[in-house]
Amino acid sequence: VVRSYYETAEKEFESLTFRGLVVVNAETAALLFMGYPWKDGDPKMFLALTKKGLSALTIIEQKIPEDKVPGDPRLFYNSYSKKLVLAAVCVCGEKKENKYLCLIDPGTGKTEKMINYAFKDAFYEKANDIYGRKYFFYGKPINFLVDKNGDFSVIYQEEGYISTNSGASTYTYHSDIIVADFDKNGRLLNNYLEPRKIVLNPNSNFGDNYESYAYIKNNDKAFLFFNDKRENTERLENGKDPKQVIVVKDCDAFYFPLTGSNVMPPRKYLYKKTDEREEHIQFSFGNAFAYDKENDLFITLRLNRNEKERTKTVNIVWLKPE
Repeated sequence: VVRSYYETAEKEFESLTFRGLVVVNAETAALLFMGYPWKDGDPKMFLALTKKGLSALTIIEQKIPEDKVPGDPRLFYNSYSKKLVLAAVCVCGEKKENKYLCLIDPGTGKTEKMINYAFKDAFYEKANDIYGRKYFFYGKPINFLVDKNGDFSVIYQEEGYISTNSGASTYTYHSDIIVADFDKNGRLLNNYLEPRKIVLNPNSNFGDNYESYAYIKNNDKAFLFFNDKRENTERLENGKDPKQVIVVKDCDAFYFPLTGSNVMPPRKYLYKKTDEREEHIQFSFGNAFAYDKENDLFITLRLNRNEKERTKTVNIVWLKPE
């Protein structure tokens, strides 16, 4: 066990907020954190490197342009290109180019390349059709997957809070999921949009697994999974925004093959479309799934509900993505 520490000079910051940790190798780990000053001013972003056997952290400030202050950055490691990847969405007004990547040398902690980018025009055209307004993305990076050739995908999600009229309760909601594919040098290859809006139940931690999502990738195949209302399939096909989901009991599991240039691939039932309106099948996509990449098997829990018979059963299932 190695305990490392960092103390700012002259107590410059009121608070330091931890944003992520990645293990680079057996000798090195990298941490990302934000420093928020006591007085008015933009926060600063730091990368900390800790080496095996050393108690002090090596701190490298990541210079942020004034118009690129990140809202909620995340740090990942590309084990094939041997680079740290910092993904962020900046707080810079309603600009399409509000997202950026930093490719960082894990040995020195210095940014080698900063890529400022927007999603492709077809993406915004589709989003504008669905929501009937100028679409602006407020989400944040939440996950990262890498291919053997060093290309990688960043998964973004819109998140927010809803308060009751009295203000006594606040609920978290998750909406649109965006998957962006990049080559190993950070060039945007494809982007995909899957609209949704799910309000998380604060009294059901296990239930949140059914309100989450899963994303798997294996070379040229990639799939997104989540539970949603059946009627949202028709709404999206007709260019309408999805209805809000509060409980998953009236949802079914869908999957989305993410390949090619279609920015919003049509959804498909993961298991089957039942004839009975009272019967629904959901899958657990939170912490209760695994993907066996070598054998190309997706393993998760299947929840079977029949409201008419008032029955509920759970099975472990092995699925082969196609």
